[in-house]
Amino acid sequence: MAAVVPIPGSSVIEIPNGPEVNFLIGQKGVTINALQAGSGAHIAIQPANECLPGATKRLVTITGADAQRASCAAMIMAKLLEYQQQHTMQPVVQPVMQPSNPAVFDASVSKIIEVPNGPEVNFIIGQRGANINQLQMETGTHVAIQRAHETAPGATVRQVTISGGDEAARSRCAQLVQAKVAEFQQLHAASPASMAPVAAPVAEPPSLMVEVPNGPEVNYIIGQKGVTINQLQSQTGTHVAIQRAHETVPGATVRQVTISGGDETARALCADLIKAKVAEYAQQGQQGSAGGAAAAEPAIPPSMVVEIPNGPEVNYIIGQKGVTINQLQSETGTHVAIQRAHEVPEGSTVRVVTITGGGEPQRKHCAALIQAKVFEYQSRADGGADANPAAKKPKFAPAPVPMMAPPPAMFYPTAYDPSYQVNPYGVPDANAVAMAQAAASYHAISAASGQPPYPHSAAAPPGFTPPVMFAPPPI
Repeated sequence: MAAVVPIPGSSVIEIPNGPEVNFLIGQKGVTINALQAGSGAHIAIQPANECLPGATKRLVTITGADAQRASCAAMIMAKLLEYQQQHTMQPVVQPVMQPSNPAVFDASVSKIIEVPNGPEVNFIIGQRGANINQLQMETGTHVAIQRAHETAPGATVRQVTISGGDEAARSRCAQLVQAKVAEFQQLHAASPASMAPVAAPVAEPPSLMVEVPNGPEVNYIIGQKGVTINQLQSQTGTHVAIQRAHETVPGATVRQVTISGGDETARALCADLIKAKVAEYAQQGQQGSAGGAAAAEPAIPPSMVVEIPNGPEVNYIIGQKGVTINQLQSETGTHVAIQRAHEVPEGSTVRVVTITGGGEPQRKHCAALIQAKVFEYQSRADGGADANPAAKKPKFAPAPVPMMAPPPAMFYPTAYDPSYQVNPYGVPDANAVAMAQAAASYHAISAASGQPPYPHSAAAPPGFTPPVMFAPPPI
């Protein structure tokens, strides 16, 4: 790698080009923001696309005052140490400093001391880290206390790593840490047990683990906005933590639920309530199935699919602020979902409209109203083409087909009424007028010939010629 020439007021260090980078950044940048806030320096990590193929290191540029850069570099080193101890158990790769000022400390130097593995640890840290942050600010160093899970079983001491600053600052910090230990033991001098040179290890809180199906049951246990899981926790005095989806193995059929807090009875009660919720969900899925059968998958609601032109007709059906489509849904008791533009295949001339809810007659009625809206838009769009009669023909009207049998009399008036403008499909077009005319003609011929009206007659009356009709919209 070519030599890096830092700009004045900056330092460049190298870190491993691996998962340590993400650990240093933290979720949504939480960790790197905390490092910048704690040190007062600015951190810029080399983007992945700027690294050479196969590079094992990345550059980190730290800008700020000398003391700020020193503190920040020490914090970065501590984070790398923390990650590698947690995941690889390999020795940390010390950052290589390339400071703009040679007087900047060597970040690889650190001091390790031991403290009792007991309540003294929490006392050193302080409430919300107040004590340890004060130590770091006062000495210009970084203090990293060994985590509980990193200690050997039964260990009576923990290691404290002090990095950053010069040797005097690290020694000063070590003295302050030991002073905190002595202060804690003096405060608890009234208790003989607290005077023991070594405190007992902090026991891990007891917990109970159960498994639930890795499916919709998880959301059912959580409930809308966490209502159900909060109720379980409140009722039992425990804490419930459900394994996240990204933490499960690909294809896993179960998720782990960890119940902590409360006593053993409370945790057992919470586990029983969670299992009851799983059974409750399964029972709801069994409604309508045979008794004793396994819970079936939720039935897909009945639906009807129609196609409309992929053009301005779509907006016309939706209407301004959804007024038209809402009116269609309200009138028919159905739900209308129009295929989104980005879901339509490139170059497609039609869009799919899915109608759900209601019964089959309502869905058919809604489909007919949608087709009527398409017809209405195209008729209005071609209204000014008087000079070209062919242009006034609806673009989306189906091809005419002959109606081979007279229409049932029950659908039509006994005489032609010009105000009768709606056919059985709810389409206000020329079909309704023609069908009404045919019905009136048919009744007149039946009356003249003395034959009873359809459907009591097996054949049409003499002299009746079925008109040529438009086919009803496809359903």
